[in-house]
Formats: sequence, structure tokens, C-alpha cells
Amino acid sequence: MPARSLALSMRLLGRFQRHRNLSGLVNISAAVFGMTTLMLLVQISGVASMAYEVQRLEDLRTYWQESNYRAETEIASLQSLPRIEEEATPRLKMVPAKEPIPVMMSGPFQARPSLPEAIRGPSPKAGSGQQWWQGILDLMDQVRRTS
Repeated sequence: MPARSLALSMRLLGRFQRHRNLSGLVNISAAVFGMTTLMLLVQISGVASMAYEVQRLEDLRTYWQESNYRAETEIASLQSLPRIEEEATPRLKMVPAKEPIPVMMSGPFQARPSLPEAIRGPSPKAGSGQQWWQGILDLMDQVRRTS
């Protein structure tokens, strides 16, 4: 009997050790499941807050677009010729011309260059192969010569 009881004790001890490993596995899997759930919750929360931020920015863009449209409408109304005439007559004491004065031009309108030719220099030809810095050096040389 003592040998039998010893064998039974050893078998029970082996089962207990197997159950200890099983309980550790259950604990580890519960921890992994909890961490996974927590990560999923954090990601869903991030997506929800990002969606609110996108909605807020779209509302802000809509507000500024409407503001721009109102400003463009106001600019157009202020630039209208009837409004300018209506404003010029009483406030500036202007009167309409008795006879229109025609203006004749001899040729097409040519705008004057904004800088004198000596400062601006000749315009570079496309594909001339000059480096951009060479153009700057030439311009500096021209300015030095005219000074």
C-alpha cells in the first residue's frame, strides 16, 4: 500500500504541476487579451478624436470660404460704376461731362518697364546656357559702370 500511495501521490503531483503551467498560460493569455483590447480602445479613441478634428477644420474652412465670398461681393459692389457715380456726385461735388472727349492712340498700348534698362539689363534668352549667377554678375557690372 505505501508504494501504491506513493505512486498516486506522484501522479497527483504531476497533474498539479501541469495545472500550474496551465494557470500561467491562462494568466498570460488574459494579459495579452487585455493589452490587445486596450490597444484597440486607444486606436478607436484616436480615430474618433481625429474625426472630430477633421470636422472642426472643415467647418473652419467653410466659414472662411463664406467670408471670402462676402468680401468678394462687397468688393464687386464697391467697384460698380453706378455706385462710384452715386458717391462722387454728392460727396465730391463732381458733375458729369457735357461732352465726351475721345482719346486716340497711334498704336497698341506698351507698358513701360518698371526698372530702367541699365539696372534691369537685357532679358536672358531661353536656352542661352548662361548660369543664373552669370546674369547676376553681369547686372552688378552694369550697375557699377553706370554709377
